Amino acid sequence: MNSDQRGTRHQEAADAAAERAQEAHDRLAEIEQRLVDLRRQPPTVPEPGTARADRADREAARASANQTESSRRARQARESSIAAHESAAQAHDRAAAVHDRAAEAGVGDVEDHRRMSAQHRLDAAADRAAGRGA
Repeated sequence: MNSDQRGTRHQEAADAAAERAQEAHDRLAEIEQRLVDLRRQPPTVPEPGTARADRADREAARASANQTESSRRARQARESSIAAHESAAQAHDRAAAVHDRAAEAGVGDVEDHRRMSAQHRLDAAADRAAGRGA
């Protein structure tokens, strides 16, 4: 293939691409105009008693039921989260009490027991705060 033939093929390919680009541009302009026309029209409300209206009513009822169920589950999840945080806080309270008793009895590393007790109390407070924020 000589350079003239390559040049001709490149020009043909470029012309074809330009034609496709113009067609796409024209189609896009048609679509945009159709959207403008549709936006100008008032929304259509289905006639009562028609299949379309019946389906719209069913879908609206289903959406309402889904929203109610979703709200119920969200409340349940929130309550469970609060309970879990309180349970964790109580476990930290119990662990702090065990360390307090060990420190008072002088068992093991007393200072470590005091540090651990303080840490558990901080953790309990953090869990309760997180539960209030749930």
